[in-house]
Amino acid sequence: MKAGGHSQFRVGFSADFLDESGSLVFPDVGLSLFDGVAGLSNEFMKQYRSEYLPAQLTTFDVVISLKPRVAAHSLEGVERLCAIGRIWVYASSEPERNSGGIRIV
Repeated sequence: MKAGGHSQFRVGFSADFLDESGSLVFPDVGLSLFDGVAGLSNEFMKQYRSEYLPAQLTTFDVVISLKPRVAAHSLEGVERLCAIGRIWVYASSEPERNSGGIRIV
């Protein structure tokens, strides 16, 4: 049993990690790190909103987020969530700095 009495530690990714067809927007966000880890699961949120609703956060232990904002009301009644990780994406105008792509830091 994991913290909080849950059998799985659940990681949620904001819906904007996926495009309209359900494919990853970025080629590798580290999903392979979840493979074969007992008690750990991940899921992409079904709906994109510019600001999270509590219902989007309530089933996750951790959320990894691109654009959506977290407001005080986003956390109302949310008891399971222990962390939110923000990923910042930038592209450099200097080709040698970004290797021709977008970096996730």
